[in-house]
Amino acid sequence: MLGAFKGEERSAGGELSYGELDAVAGLGGLAVISDYRQRVGGEAVFWGHGVYTYDAYSKQYVMTWFDSAGGGRSVNARGDFDGARLTFEADGAHGRSRYVYDVEEAGYAFTIETFAEGEGWRRFMEARYTRA
Repeated sequence: MLGAFKGEERSAGGELSYGELDAVAGLGGLAVISDYRQRVGGEAVFWGHGVYTYDAYSKQYVMTWFDSAGGGRSVNARGDFDGARLTFEADGAHGRSRYVYDVEEAGYAFTIETFAEGEGWRRFMEARYTRA
């Protein structure tokens, strides 16, 4: 998942946006560091920064995410691969969330889901990114 990616995004409410992501290797190859921009009508409206690593002790991947809507909070999620699908789950200040990356040769599909008691997992947004 290294490189430049771009793609269309759709929120659960149907709003359409456009995402751009640049991901590079960091920490001597031990991490993936990504910078994200979301555009609506050509204007950047949202920014994010992710750091992805592997925790050899727990044998899990770790995603730490910061964004312009976080109010100083970050998402700290853990996950693993099942085939070409990498799924992270987090339980934090904003509740439970799940981040799913379906990796393909030309890019990846991405989904964010949130959990509500009595309702289960609900889609928050979905996207498909291709190499830029």
